[in-house]
Amino acid sequence: LEYPIALATPDEAKLVQGYVDLVGVRAATGRLAVVDFKTDQPPGPGERVEDTHAAYVAQVLAYARALEALGLAPAGSIEAGLLFTADGVFRRV
Repeated sequence: LEYPIALATPDEAKLVQGYVDLVGVRAATGRLAVVDFKTDQPPGPGERVEDTHAAYVAQVLAYARALEALGLAPAGSIEAGLLFTADGVFRRV
């Protein structure tokens, strides 16, 4: 839990750092999974998390890109998503 990451921006002008809530390898696929836990109200029935929580989606996708850039997984192979604690549902993005 809380996997620290740090990565220079593409122009190497800044160092970006953060903590990924959960990084693991999915047994079924062998793929790296990045999960960000959220205590906010989850999307309602028929709502897309990309529409209701766009900033969080951008955040977890940035974590996935950073882990790819660090060489931990091939580009596009990380399963990223949000897990809302209110309903326990993992929403892959």
